[in-house]
Amino acid sequence: MRIDGDIDHWEQEGTDRMRRSKKERYITIDIYVPRARWEGVSGLQIREYLVACVEEAFRKMIDKLQRDKVAVDGDALLRDFATVREQYLSQLQAVALH
Repeated sequence: MRIDGDIDHWEQEGTDRMRRSKKERYITIDIYVPRARWEGVSGLQIREYLVACVEEAFRKMIDKLQRDKVAVDGDALLRDFATVREQYLSQLQAVALH
């Protein structure tokens, strides 16, 4: 993640710079978070934004791997992520209720 702040800012938002190493068997993507997405907003809003960015990143990486004919169970990954997203968002909501 590249998060805009006082020291650095990238003037962009969302996912970019996907890199895949066939030799090392990994794929990465950068997530850019502009200051306006975290400054002055609630913790829940930040979490909702972050999970949306991570889901977008997963979808782009799955698409890339499928185009490259790499066996990947994208549906299973997205189902697992949906479970994680629900838990991640509900943790903060539960704390806010107390």
